[in-house]
Amino acid sequence: MPEAGPWCGRELTGLTRSGAVLDRVGVAGTPAGRVTELKVLGDTATDVHLVLGEDGMTPGQVLGAAVEVLERRSPAVPGHALPYGEVGPGLSVVRKLSREPAPPTLHVLVPAFGLRADHDLTASPGVFGLTTARDRTRGHFPGISASPLAVGSAGQSVTARFGADGFHAAAVTAITAVAGAPPRRFDGGRRRSAPRSTGPSASSPCTGPPASSSRRAGSRNPNATARTRT
Repeated sequence: MPEAGPWCGRELTGLTRSGAVLDRVGVAGTPAGRVTELKVLGDTATDVHLVLGEDGMTPGQVLGAAVEVLERRSPAVPGHALPYGEVGPGLSVVRKLSREPAPPTLHVLVPAFGLRADHDLTASPGVFGLTTARDRTRGHFPGISASPLAVGSAGQSVTARFGADGFHAAAVTAITAVAGAPPRRFDGGRRRSAPRSTGPSASSPCTGPPASSSRRAGSRNPNATARTRT
């Protein structure tokens, strides 16, 4: 049963773990506020980072602070370097008397949880690179279909569960394609001549056989003139 916080006085399912590695926990100061980070190392090359923010921080601020810590833009102070007292959100360092010497111990108590969210990827097409793909005036996926296609809708559903048997997460993305307009073909244009007569035409008719200027060497032909008149 939590002794402080929004769940104070409620009986909840909790997960506990104790160990001698103090640096699994740390406290970081971020632009949005202080956060406590707990690292749970997995056996399948997947680690879980649980981040708790200060009272008054919004979920978006906590998520942004978690990214700051993971990218080491706001490094966390490891557990072995933390002083005694309330050192971070949900984290305290205390001294307990014991009859025999004992190494420092990290004792963790966190709630089990499950999350699910659905996202419309077309609500922010620029973020997911869908702006051009949604343009239906032309096709975008010639390697998928001979017919022009465009993205009609796109959505993603994600789920995550953290419990006694570990961490499980999955994501499914669905995209609906619609018919797009075929690409326009251009042949570069054609040259066309279209003479037009906008007034009377002048002509000089010529009658008789065509003029001939050929002459056989050594002979005279009286009919071989430039033009024959009748």
